[in-house]
Amino acid sequence: MMEQLMNSFENLKSWINKNGGYVNDKLSLVPTSDSRLSIVCNTNLDNEKLFLINKNLILSPEKSQIGIDFNGMDFKNKLSLALLFELKSENSFFNNYFQLLPPLESYKEHPIFLFSENKFPRFSEKIYVKAKEIYQKFVNLYNFCNNSNNDFLKNLNYDEILWAYLTVISRSVDDVGLIPLFDFFQHLNESNSYLVDNTDSYTLTLSGGHSIGEIVYVNNDYKDEIEIFLNKGIVDKTDICFLKMEFQFKQKSDIINTIVENSNIKPGHISSLGVNANLLYYLRVNMMSESDLIFMSKNYNFYEEIISIDNERRSLQKLKAKLSNLNSKEELDYVNSNLTQLSKDSLEFKICKIIQKIDKMSQDLSNSIYEYWGSLL
Repeated sequence: MMEQLMNSFENLKSWINKNGGYVNDKLSLVPTSDSRLSIVCNTNLDNEKLFLINKNLILSPEKSQIGIDFNGMDFKNKLSLALLFELKSENSFFNNYFQLLPPLESYKEHPIFLFSENKFPRFSEKIYVKAKEIYQKFVNLYNFCNNSNNDFLKNLNYDEILWAYLTVISRSVDDVGLIPLFDFFQHLNESNSYLVDNTDSYTLTLSGGHSIGEIVYVNNDYKDEIEIFLNKGIVDKTDICFLKMEFQFKQKSDIINTIVENSNIKPGHISSLGVNANLLYYLRVNMMSESDLIFMSKNYNFYEEIISIDNERRSLQKLKAKLSNLNSKEELDYVNSNLTQLSKDSLEFKICKIIQKIDKMSQDLSNSIYEYWGSLL
């Protein structure tokens, strides 16, 4: 088994190199203790280029020869069908990559697989609802195939479609596709190694030093801890936490609505690294009152500085209220009562750890908001 794995990995590296890419010879693919295949150093590495792949080697719906009208379908569902089509095609261009993709059996502990088996816990309603949304996209995909007149689609069975969907949500890069070999690098929030988008290729350079046998972690720039878990099936092991933000605001006057629309700022995310500047800009603009109009600078990006003390207070209060409601009392009570009794491999334990990370981030950011407001007075 190990020899076959090594041979398949070498074949994939050769395929990438032959097609104008590059894979550092100091990288090996091995099974790790978490039952994953992970890329490790076979000798010491220090600030070196790890990987380059031309974009014509990326499996995407556009690159596939599937020839089906997707009719506004979700990108990941389109990619799932493209993956199945290429997998079933004789002499597919991507065969060297397919040799290393895990079977359905390897997804038995994946959150969405467990949801499909009615084994997803419900003590966290917000995480359950998001899991249901992701699972519903699979149901939509399955129904699309099942109701199709296309011979290829209607002959796909449930397990094949589920495998493709889980492979795509756990391994693909959003709105890009499946990047052969890159999807074997494990993610870590504190890693400074990022995939860089060039004109016709992607490159990955190691930041810092790694010793022989050490897992090479990369940062996929994920911005939501819950989405990472539900799609990728992982809980980041660092204390760094990210969460996407959505807000609701009271009705505004026409002039302030125009200012908000012209600013075109999205709320983005919060993180344990501090309040994102873009989020603060977003709140300042959306919390403007009529009296704030006299403080507006002619500078187009006026919101990058304090508009008024009153506006800043309202903005911080809005953020503080959001932070205090990220976790419910029921969620925190469940974590405090059950965490120490749960198996570390269980879905319940992983969800508890996410809730803990969010709670710590919420408390830390609330304290920093108090300090920041105190510095203004």
